[in-house]
Amino acid sequence: MIFRMALALFSLILVVTPSIALEVSKVEINPEILFPGDVADGRLYLTVAKDEEVQSISFIAKGIEITPKMVTEIGKISAGSTYELPFTVKAKEAGIFPIEVKVTTKNDTKKQIFKIIVEKTQPILILKSTKLTLNEVNEIEFSVVSSVGVEKIKIEPLFDSDPALFYFNTLDEADAKFRIYPEEEMELTFKISYYNGRNYHEVVQTIPVDYTPSRGVFVSANFSYSVVSVNDVLTLFVDITNLRNDRIYGISVELFADGVSFSETMKELPLLESKQSVGLNFLLSPEKAGKHTIKIRVEYRDEVDNIYSVSREMELTATDTGVLGISNLDVEKTLTEVKVTGDLSNGGRGDARNVIIVISADNTTRDFFVGELESGDFYTFDFTLPPEVQNGTIEVIWTNEIGKTIETFKDFEVQTKSPVKGAFGERVNLMFYILTGAVVVAIFIIIAWMKARKS
Repeated sequence: MIFRMALALFSLILVVTPSIALEVSKVEINPEILFPGDVADGRLYLTVAKDEEVQSISFIAKGIEITPKMVTEIGKISAGSTYELPFTVKAKEAGIFPIEVKVTTKNDTKKQIFKIIVEKTQPILILKSTKLTLNEVNEIEFSVVSSVGVEKIKIEPLFDSDPALFYFNTLDEADAKFRIYPEEEMELTFKISYYNGRNYHEVVQTIPVDYTPSRGVFVSANFSYSVVSVNDVLTLFVDITNLRNDRIYGISVELFADGVSFSETMKELPLLESKQSVGLNFLLSPEKAGKHTIKIRVEYRDEVDNIYSVSREMELTATDTGVLGISNLDVEKTLTEVKVTGDLSNGGRGDARNVIIVISADNTTRDFFVGELESGDFYTFDFTLPPEVQNGTIEVIWTNEIGKTIETFKDFEVQTKSPVKGAFGERVNLMFYILTGAVVVAIFIIIAWMKARKS
């Protein structure tokens, strides 16, 4: 409708039979459309086809002020020339106002009408979205619309925003966006100032919006195993999901626990986009038996440097069952050596690395580098010691997956079948058998000699 009015803005309505001898050829108004209270600069162009003696030009209007209302003693206008008459218009109220122009010459009077449009509706600011989230950085696009070609537009949000002020030369440029961090529900109020021609205007506009609470950041965690042996290693999985509508920065995940060692106690991420998820893995190992509480704290900041934290707790049970164990241990003594055999098995959840078996007995030491022993795997060892060894110790040295070195010990004794223990007892028995045999042989020789003499 306004478009149609604008088209009719400077249409001139001839109220007498037109004559090409004299006519109002054009009326200019700047600005073309006014607001109540506006002043416009006008210019009327009078064109003649032959010499004319113009006595007066007058304006007749209702609901609008025109200065001057009448101009007299204009005088002679030469043929083919144009007379320009400047005037001013002041709008009082909204509406469409016809203005009659009466041109009086010596021989005739001509009347023409042009219209002035005074617009009631001020420029308004339109938000692309009116759904905001509390305690989050909301980015909102907006535009300024108006049926009037206003200029030098300034938008000032009357609340904390970034940026805090906007300038636009024309309506075509009046599109932008701002960021807001609402901590409580409130309407958004803006001060809009602009120029319409040389007329300054200022208006305050309040826009109601809807708020929803922030969904924040969701943290979930679980163990690869909830029950493990002391010094065994398990994995803690920590998943972080940004449920917010904005990006978060400087994310840190920190672990706390007593009696538990970690591969690392903190991991950091530079940023996490809205609705993005990330998973982090930590290795940990209980150092003593019992229940352990693992505290997880996730800290992050938003785009305006507000800091938040989310905490979770997990419970882990550690048993005093050894991770590496020795089974099928056999100690066998012979005349020349003591042989020690057995199986070293990994009954833990993690892998054992840099495994070394060391056997110490008296002043004798034997060792062997096994290397890595995976979970559920075993290694059969075989060591020989001097025959005089009575007892000894088997030491197993290994490193778990977080780099902690563990040592375990197992003692053994060399068992014998006679009261005289060890290799020395066996040599006594052998000498006894040899002497007994020699005595028996000697007896037989003596008996045979005596029989030979009697015969």
